[in-house]
Amino acid sequence: MGSPNNLWCYGVPGSGKTVLASIAVDDLRQKASMRDRIGIAVIYCEWKRRELSSATNLLASLWQQISRSKPLSKEIKDLYKRHDQFSTLATYDEVRLILKREIESLSSVYIVIDALDELNDENSWAGSLASALHEFTQSSATRMHILATSRSQQSSLEDHSLLEITAKGEDIELFATHAISQGLCSSRALSDKIRTDDQISERILLRIRQKARGLFLLARLFIQSLRQKTNIRDLLDAVESAPSSINDFYAETLERIKQQNPDHRKLAWRLLSWIAHAVRPLTTQELRHALAVRQGDETIDIERLDAEDLFVVCCHGLVAIEKATQCIRLVHYTVQQYLDDHQEELFPNAQADIFRTCMTYISFKEFHQGRCSFETFDPAKFNEVANGKRIAKKRFLPNRLANFPFFRYAASSWG
Repeated sequence: MGSPNNLWCYGVPGSGKTVLASIAVDDLRQKASMRDRIGIAVIYCEWKRRELSSATNLLASLWQQISRSKPLSKEIKDLYKRHDQFSTLATYDEVRLILKREIESLSSVYIVIDALDELNDENSWAGSLASALHEFTQSSATRMHILATSRSQQSSLEDHSLLEITAKGEDIELFATHAISQGLCSSRALSDKIRTDDQISERILLRIRQKARGLFLLARLFIQSLRQKTNIRDLLDAVESAPSSINDFYAETLERIKQQNPDHRKLAWRLLSWIAHAVRPLTTQELRHALAVRQGDETIDIERLDAEDLFVVCCHGLVAIEKATQCIRLVHYTVQQYLDDHQEELFPNAQADIFRTCMTYISFKEFHQGRCSFETFDPAKFNEVANGKRIAKKRFLPNRLANFPFFRYAASSWG
């Protein structure tokens, strides 16, 4: 990579940049476990989390990851006590300084930043982050290695090498071969037939390779479109007639959603509307409560909470649930772009529905008691279960959030 140790990876949507970043992080962590004084950190940027992705928060995240295995220094403890005393947050300069000192205590630091271009907005947080990293590189003897991915070839990093990310035909074929080996269809018998019939599997692999056009996302959508097929003839017809563009795949997937039974169709449509229009990613529990609300409700009806294991199934692969956070999100930002482009047609009343739901939720009778204290969660403060509902005896905020997980979102984002 020449004199700099920075690598800027760019590519079109769906080319596999995020997967590449994840593989790089896993590989670094495996190798670093055998060596001392190596720091590794990763940031996965997402436009819906931009309100949480200030330059200060991003630098704090890097510090937390790099220093994870080390005891807290007196400087950090003093900084915490000072801000805790006045209920304030550490400033950008304070966080930048502690991160700089942490980096200087290491021999090498590896930082991976995925989708850095999704931070670009009026706050210029991507530029502030890149500027701070450049400062650390120039002022420290520590070897800094930065890998960033973006849709744009224009880099925010100083001194860097460029690498275009594009999937080769062999990569797509390996991806599809693995999918076939794991079971291409929901039907085990049909999956076994495909797996053991070389003629059928080779035909599928050829079409996926041709249709994907160097995009892992298209290959993934192609494979997802075959999962619900019930016989070989329908599957092969679908293979031959599969769309050749991402937007056509999304349009076809929405048509399949519309053809589900009425309950699944309604659930999928409401899920997609909420996920596409919420100001931040929602957890499955937050969404279950939001979807259970009906205008005029005075409390949550737990018997109306939808089964969360249906969320991904009824949306035909357009959504995914993050294991670590239990947030449910669209599988790719191009899904968001497609839904935004067709918002008037698909979800003309989305914002009004969200507003009514939030206002109904924060008007529940349990909240008429007034504001909460901030005492520690105590399960003993709950009443016994009565008529299937649990109501906290006292107004402890953790208790309230445990009983009403959608409360925080409804109270802060109803407008």
